[in-house]
Amino acid sequence: MAPREAPQHEGHLDAMLRLARLGAIIAPPVPPFYARPATIDDLVREIAARLVQWAGIDPGHCMTRWGGGSAV
Repeated sequence: MAPREAPQHEGHLDAMLRLARLGAIIAPPVPPFYARPATIDDLVREIAARLVQWAGIDPGHCMTRWGGGSAV
């Protein structure tokens, strides 16, 4: 599940807790600024690649990996 960032009320949080207890992955679409996106398309591509990865599919080279201090 990729919930919107904010605000979330008690109903949203309760639903996410129930889903998490059933084994769902809760992955808010947080922009990875360490990837140094130059455009909105870059941001969307990075977020989409992360969501695809969480679904168990290799996103290939569409995703910038964290390198411990600098983008790799």
